[in-house]
Amino acid sequence: MSAFSQDVAAILGVLGDFAEQVTYNVAGQTPRVISAVVIRGLPDRIHEANRGLVPSKLTMTIANDPVLGVASVDTGVDTVTLFRRLGDATPSTLRVVEVSQQDTAAWELFLE
Repeated sequence: MSAFSQDVAAILGVLGDFAEQVTYNVAGQTPRVISAVVIRGLPDRIHEANRGLVPSKLTMTIANDPVLGVASVDTGVDTVTLFRRLGDATPSTLRVVEVSQQDTAAWELFLE
């Protein structure tokens, strides 16, 4: 088992403590609600609607599993609907722009 797999196994073992529910959207398929560990980057721009700071890129770790997560990722096409900032009233839909890491256990994705 690789170091990434070991890290993912540890993360997925505590998903109940740290995960949030997101909606994963694959083109042409029904959107699915899955558990994800979302890391919100440092704020670097002002969101004009409410003048709050918004991170430009989010990192999300999800299971590499057709039931618990997703079995494949199509960068530039797949989207994820989630709260860009904790406490937001309305979720945002972000595009999957890059697969940072991938293993048999999980996907680490960058969202914008």
